[in-house]
Amino acid sequence: MESKLKSLMLRACLAATWSDRAMSPEERRYIISLIDSLSDSEEERERFRKQALGEIKPELVLAEIEPLGPEDKRWIFEECLSLLASDKDLGRPDLRFLGRLRKLCGVGYWSFQMRLLGFSWRGGIKIIRWKPLVTLAVVGFIALNILYMRQDGSPKKYLPPAKPSGHEIILGSARPWDLPPAHDAEGVYAIVRDSVVTVEALVDGKPKAMGSGSVIGTDEADGVYILTNKHVVEFDKKPDGRISYRVLLHTGASFDARLDFYSEKHDLAILLVADIRERTVPFGLTLKRELKVGQPVYALGSPQELKHTFTAGIVSALRPKKLQTDATISSGSSGGPLIDSRGRLAGIMTSSYRLKNFAFALYADAFLEALKERRKKAPKK
Repeated sequence: MESKLKSLMLRACLAATWSDRAMSPEERRYIISLIDSLSDSEEERERFRKQALGEIKPELVLAEIEPLGPEDKRWIFEECLSLLASDKDLGRPDLRFLGRLRKLCGVGYWSFQMRLLGFSWRGGIKIIRWKPLVTLAVVGFIALNILYMRQDGSPKKYLPPAKPSGHEIILGSARPWDLPPAHDAEGVYAIVRDSVVTVEALVDGKPKAMGSGSVIGTDEADGVYILTNKHVVEFDKKPDGRISYRVLLHTGASFDARLDFYSEKHDLAILLVADIRERTVPFGLTLKRELKVGQPVYALGSPQELKHTFTAGIVSALRPKKLQTDATISSGSSGGPLIDSRGRLAGIMTSSYRLKNFAFALYADAFLEALKERRKKAPKK
């Protein structure tokens, strides 16, 4: 196991321990045992001990956990839950911290409640004073809700059927200005403003959700393809009405779109739009191997419904699954592009964090993987 991952797990446990501003004797013993189990050498053990004495900021720890893979997240969550349960008393601050952590780690609400119930029964954990009839009612309610959950424990989401066009998407190629990097943000914006759209999901013609999208290609029938996040085009439940989609250009012009494809592996979806080929320019791509920490990047989208907002930052870190940046994004930026200084798509903005200098984007490589999925689902000619 990587030392960085072990260090992050320890800091997550320390953040959990101090969530109620006190460390019980049981929690202290758990931390000592944890340090011993994590350490492969005396030098590493000493480093972890010093880390346990330092100041821990939960916001920073949670931000570092966000881009980890599902297995690593689950491991950290389980360790923190076991730690807080070790002192037999889970108070409101502990539960608040665990609630934030379980959302971040993709642990379903009712799955979490069942775990708490199990701790209460097996170990006498003080969470709620269960009475037999109340316990039976809660278990029944949880069981019914689990029937409506996905296998990963997350609530069901509704997506209308995707209808791949059957045409191969022709990706954006290098443009004359795509070769040398632009010298300033103004130059980059001039390059990319016709490559970015606002995406609206509508029910009976009324906007219900907003995100951003990137023009990523065309087809032989003059269709234009917009890349966005899957969570931009999905709904918490099946709406009572007709679902449709619309894209808005920076000029204010709006056009109907339809859902062409969404990925099973990545938080990505593709919309198909007609009649905008002459008004837009597809992005070229910059893959993960071409990126470097510290290089300038730019985000363009519609945060908080502020359409066509342009922000600048750097590549803060190249995480295994996501690119971390300090370019400011917010709700509504999802699906928009993270752009390098050559005006190419380096990432697809997918999540922000409470701290303004933490945001994450899927690498452009994930889009190429999604294209392979789309080819498999394309209708046979």
